[in-house]
Amino acid sequence: IPFAVCISLLVALHWRAAHLDEGLDAAEFSLSQRVQRVAEMTEFKFDTIRKLTALLATDSRIVAALKGEGDLAECTRYLQSVGDTLRLHRAFLLDTKGICVASNDANLANNLLGVNLSDREYFIRAMRGESAAQFVVGRVSTIPGFHFSAPVKGPDGYLGVVVLRHPCPAALFAHRLCYRQR
Repeated sequence: IPFAVCISLLVALHWRAAHLDEGLDAAEFSLSQRVQRVAEMTEFKFDTIRKLTALLATDSRIVAALKGEGDLAECTRYLQSVGDTLRLHRAFLLDTKGICVASNDANLANNLLGVNLSDREYFIRAMRGESAAQFVVGRVSTIPGFHFSAPVKGPDGYLGVVVLRHPCPAALFAHRLCYRQR
């Protein structure tokens, strides 16, 4: 009888190990599928924001505002609408010197208007004619986020840069949590 008990215990342990291995394999496969879906959704969202930034750079209100022919207040209202519709943290316009001249946060006490962002890589690359994306901490908001930029072209060169900013979700959550506790 002790021999039979030992054999049945070994068989049970082997069955249990095989069952656990199958469960781990299934969980690993499921997790890899979820990670793949998140990566695809993130790539799609970033590609969409990149394309929308390039499209905004051709908008007549933005071009006119940077030429000095349009109303910056109207451009700000338009950027507020864009930011609200797309659920962006910021949507703003920089002149050729990198100074923010219109922003969707213009109605906040801490806004980007007048802030010099000429040192940011997304501005530098856009002024060279490239669309760009950069992950940086906001100079005014102090929240890390993804900045997408595109050059605004005029008849004689670049007039400035349009930027759409999407916050890093984890950082935004932590920022809100910290301010709620104060």
